[in-house]
Amino acid sequence: MKRFFTALSILVLFLVSPNISNAQQGVIESDPFDIIIPNSISSTVQIITVNFGKFGRCTGVVIKNTPTKSIVLTAKHCVVFEGDMYIGSLKVDTVVASYKSDIAYLTLNEFIPYKTPVRLSNYIPAKGDKFIGIGYPTKGLTIVKGSIFVQTPTEQYVWTKEAIPNGSSGGGAFNKDGELIGIMVRYHSIVKMGILVRLEDIHALINANKLLE
Repeated sequence: MKRFFTALSILVLFLVSPNISNAQQGVIESDPFDIIIPNSISSTVQIITVNFGKFGRCTGVVIKNTPTKSIVLTAKHCVVFEGDMYIGSLKVDTVVASYKSDIAYLTLNEFIPYKTPVRLSNYIPAKGDKFIGIGYPTKGLTIVKGSIFVQTPTEQYVWTKEAIPNGSSGGGAFNKDGELIGIMVRYHSIVKMGILVRLEDIHALINANKLLE
């Protein structure tokens, strides 16, 4: 009988013990980036271009959204000056492109429904920093998870190891806090790396044109 109670006591201690790690229990920890995905999507829009009867598709990031004025960042190679550009059913009013980098901004004289302006990071990403990219290629919403491969003061762009799907150009790259750290612009098929517009160039465009004032 004494042995029975001893075994029972050990069993109870094992069942109630709080010192079993998540790994021992087989619990899979969630990706911290999963938390910021909904907000990153709410700052992202699909851009449709109509130029001489031809349709194009790109992505943009909302940086300002008020009842009378909205501003969207995108890639410069996405914009058209002879045709029309739309965000949903809303027509873009003005287009301004950077002379230095593959980045441009679109202005609409109205509110973009269901969209929230993104927060810009004040910290330049370093090599190895992880990010997610949100884009609207031909197959619909796509999420790219990657990391910074090259980020130096002498590089015009930021290089990543991840492919950027066609149609995702102009989409944002977001850090773990949901802040914008770059704009996706292209995939280099020869070296097999993605390319982002630098955060410094994003800030320079915004500050030079006083977009957030």
